[in-house]
Amino acid sequence: MTGLFRLVDFILYAIHPVMVFRFVRELGHLPRITLPRTYNEKMLWRMIFDRNPQFVTYSDKLATKACFARVCPALRVPGVLWQGDTPEEMPLRFLSAPVVIKASHGCRFNWFPARMPPDQEAFQSEAHRWLATDYSRQLGEWAYREVRPRLFVEERVEATPPGEIIELKVHVFHGQVFYTVVYLREKTNRSLSAIFDAAGSRLTVTNSVVAGDPGRALPEDFRLPACYREAIDAASRIANRMDYLRVDFMVADDILFGGEITVYPTAGLMTNSSRECMHALGRAWDIRRSWLLSTPQEGWRRHYARWMRTALDSRANPGDGPPADPLEGCR
Repeated sequence: MTGLFRLVDFILYAIHPVMVFRFVRELGHLPRITLPRTYNEKMLWRMIFDRNPQFVTYSDKLATKACFARVCPALRVPGVLWQGDTPEEMPLRFLSAPVVIKASHGCRFNWFPARMPPDQEAFQSEAHRWLATDYSRQLGEWAYREVRPRLFVEERVEATPPGEIIELKVHVFHGQVFYTVVYLREKTNRSLSAIFDAAGSRLTVTNSVVAGDPGRALPEDFRLPACYREAIDAASRIANRMDYLRVDFMVADDILFGGEITVYPTAGLMTNSSRECMHALGRAWDIRRSWLLSTPQEGWRRHYARWMRTALDSRANPGDGPPADPLEGCR
């Protein structure tokens, strides 16, 4: 059976050459796609095989807000002040307001009026580019293809002093928080970060940015916001029935806001400073609990799911058991 899986892998290399090339370029080896072992291989497997309908909801920036409100009704979420299908429909007052203008169907579709002059023509040109972009084709992130492209205006979350927003990116497997990457001033050239466990203890592992530039680490005396526990609980509830999600939050003046739910973190190419910790991430992700392998399928997916469950069950060694510390290699 292993030989059959490897044969299918080579077929997939030919079908998805760009995705495989990016994987090899970033990670240095050919992936095992049909029977994955590592975190990155499992993410590539998800991108190619797993068509969980819920992924579409999580990838839709507007639907995500409704998900936060439904599962965690007490959690604040930046309000939507307007939404529409074309930039011409948007009231011009938003081009000079303290808001963020976004598109629903991809990443990095953001316009910050406070950072630029109120140029209607420039904004409309950029917004039309967003709407014409099939984000799913750029990196192979299937779920974005099913999201209806919409523009919306969102309340801008501000902190004191301005710009000092803390962002929490919580990685959750099967409802259990693995770790949280904490950023200060993310997406700026002054961003700092560190990684913490669910209890709030700082880990020695860092993300790839800090691994390359230790000066980008949060100071050793950095204190997590008081709402950190609230974020951990909310992330666990939101991802409770999913094999893996990253749930994102913002913190401004110790007030927690729901952010985004990420199905494909870093387009499947996330790394950190510790190979052992990356192995721990792979162990924590049991894809037998994925939608593809835990939900009745039809056609070729039914046969593949049966073969894969058999292979995964035979590979597991009940006598070994899980490691005493799931974060082995990360502390």
